[in-house]
Amino acid sequence: CLPRLLIRKEDSTMTIKIRRAKTEDTAAIVELGNSFWMQTGYFKAGVAYDTDHCVELAEALRVHGISQVAYDGDRLVGLFLGVIGAIPFSPTTQSATEMVFYVDPDYRKSGLGGKIVKQAENVCRQLGVTYLNMIHLDSVDPVKAEGLYNKMGYHKSETVFTKAV
Repeated sequence: CLPRLLIRKEDSTMTIKIRRAKTEDTAAIVELGNSFWMQTGYFKAGVAYDTDHCVELAEALRVHGISQVAYDGDRLVGLFLGVIGAIPFSPTTQSATEMVFYVDPDYRKSGLGGKIVKQAENVCRQLGVTYLNMIHLDSVDPVKAEGLYNKMGYHKSETVFTKAV
């Protein structure tokens, strides 16, 4: 767990705590996940948000993956969920892939996103993970996400194309 982080935003200072998710964070994760979902192309295409599935995903990644939360007081303002597995064709090299990385719009441009990713990187190192793959949806601030990832030393390694079939 990182110590409390002071983040400067719009001439004010917030105290944000980033830590591993706990079971009692699930309701807040589901709520913030829904905020994220409503910005995605899947939502815009009419795909329903499934609260029960989100609960199961949050719990599975809390136990078997990477699950970091950022709180400003009792308000969940940032989230990182990732899966861990072997790189294809190299079972001894572990990689993590971000599934959900989201910062509440009120907290963007504060540096919080980078701090959440740094904490996820620390967790990866602690778990023996060699690579962290960050992704972004084209429907949710892709230029900002790519800028953040490049600034943090990530390089483009794959591109995904999606089609409803």
